[in-house]
Amino acid sequence: MWYALILVIVLGIQVAWTSHQIRGELAGMGMRVERVRWLPWARFFSGRWTRRHMIYRAWYSDRSGARLTCRAVATVFGGIVFEEQRAVVASKAVASTTPGLARIPWSSVVCAAVACLALGARYWSASYRELNLPSSLIRPELALVVALASWLQFVEPRRRLSTLALLALAPVATVIVRIAADLARDPTSHNLFPFELAIAGFVGAAAAGLGVGLGTLAGRFGSTAAST
Repeated sequence: MWYALILVIVLGIQVAWTSHQIRGELAGMGMRVERVRWLPWARFFSGRWTRRHMIYRAWYSDRSGARLTCRAVATVFGGIVFEEQRAVVASKAVASTTPGLARIPWSSVVCAAVACLALGARYWSASYRELNLPSSLIRPELALVVALASWLQFVEPRRRLSTLALLALAPVATVIVRIAADLARDPTSHNLFPFELAIAGFVGAAAAGLGVGLGTLAGRFGSTAAST
């Protein structure tokens, strides 16, 4: 679990630094940057399969005030290359024809599943008598929910609600799996399961809310640093 947490933190730092570099290069060309978003799945669909490629989407305005968007490809030693510049209106027209599956926040779904598994590694293996909410969920693994929510909010700021909702559901899903397993063995267990779900929801909302708040602050700090 700790290796996963360290990996998420390192990846978050890399994404934040690269986003800052993209903002700085565009600002140096006289562009007013609105936002930069990391596209974690784009390299698999663009033919760039190697780990050293990271693809971003930037939205900005030029000197005339026209709103544009482009793709930024960052490599470890090759710097940043800007591709596919086009008007935002054209970008929105293409997005409107995108299938529904493409609009699902898959990054949030995957992160919520990872957080659920991390929490469940300890929660599911504990004996029934050892379970005591909320202390059984307030473990070091819960920091992964905060870290993932913060990272998602930073790279996908316009999906705040989906990030908050899905990451908050990670502890709830962990508890639901344990309740279902225990009830299958002993139907008389978990007589107060609605309260268990409510407590898990509160813990998840608090952790996800903290992460979203940290991600929002990091995004504002990055925008301020890039504009100075």
